[in-house]
Amino acid sequence: MDRRLGGGIALLAALFAVVVVSAVAQTGAGHAVAEPVRPVPQVGDCRLIGPDDGTPGSVDGTAGRLVPCDGARSGEVVAIVTGTGPEVPPGALRRDDGCRRDAAAWMGWQSADAGIGTWYPVATFDGMLAGPDARQRASGQRWTACVLIAASPLGGTGRLDGSARGAFAQSGAAVAPFALCRDQPDGVPVSCLDAHRVEVFASVDIAPGSTDDWLQQTCRDQVSTATGMTDPTAGGALVVAAHIPTVAVPDDAAANFSAECAVTVTAGSDRVLVSTLRNLGTAPVPFDE
Repeated sequence: MDRRLGGGIALLAALFAVVVVSAVAQTGAGHAVAEPVRPVPQVGDCRLIGPDDGTPGSVDGTAGRLVPCDGARSGEVVAIVTGTGPEVPPGALRRDDGCRRDAAAWMGWQSADAGIGTWYPVATFDGMLAGPDARQRASGQRWTACVLIAASPLGGTGRLDGSARGAFAQSGAAVAPFALCRDQPDGVPVSCLDAHRVEVFASVDIAPGSTDDWLQQTCRDQVSTATGMTDPTAGGALVVAAHIPTVAVPDDAAANFSAECAVTVTAGSDRVLVSTLRNLGTAPVPFDE
């Protein structure tokens, strides 16, 4: 905790220094002029944190610039409240459950209430609160923005090539940043737009007394709903199954095990997937042929 706190203080100090230095620009005639204070962000504005739109970065890092854009981004403003609001340090982000719900609604993602024996759909995103930077605050701005953040499979912030609004009603690249894929069963997460053999759709804390038949059938139901495929196995090229970790515990132990519901390329095949299966419907399975 001490190391993390120290790092946070150092980060804020560095951010303040950057703000101070960048607040002055040089005109063609060599006269120093103050950079304009950015206006209050609007719903749909982008979060940009680097010279290139959508530069990946730390989810726990800076709020970046919340500005209008049409292209790539590393986050998106989905709600904003002006006036008083949750206090967020200048230039920082703060996780918030209410903001995550706003982000889910923006994308059209519907989750079940988490609980024992209930499948919980998997989606890789977060909702973070941001406030005015130091100069905006000094100018009198008071607002709190809810920023949708796509999570990179390698940790930190992912990249969005366009707006995430309604993403979970779309297929392919539009929803892929929010899907969870792995290079192989129990392997490392990878982008669903890169070669992979596994896509995870849901997880569940298994209720005592649940049968494997129930687990497998409800997993198939989850995949059928999420993909819209009439045959989620694609004629045997894919396997739909719930995976339960093998853990030895006493028979009388009060333990709840978690399972994942995933689609995996059939063992022995050298084929790989190169996009998400979400909302695929009747389109061809995205194998790297």
